[in-house]
Formats: sequence, structure tokens, C-alpha cells
Amino acid sequence: METATEKRPAGTRTQKRSRSGAHTPCPHCGKQLRGAKGLDAHIAQAHGEAK
Repeated sequence: METATEKRPAGTRTQKRSRSGAHTPCPHCGKQLRGAKGLDAHIAQAHGEAK
């Protein structure tokens, strides 16, 4: 565990980035995805439909 005086190496993150860029809703369940490719993959996996 780090103490307050230790610094992390450049380029490392302590938290995952948020998905606030999600703006493409799934027409089946309303889940917000980041783009058309993600939407296509989600529909195929979650809803069993191919494009």
C-alpha cells in the first residue's frame, strides 16, 4: 500500500475510466453503448441476433 508521500509511476491509473461517452441505446433493452460496433456485439451476445 502506498503512503501519502509516495508517487505512482507516470502513466499508471488507480481507477478505470468512466463510460460517460456511451450514447447509443440498445433498441431491445435500452443499455447505453459507445458506438455501432459495441451495439452490434451487444445485440449478438445479449439478444442472440446477428446483424
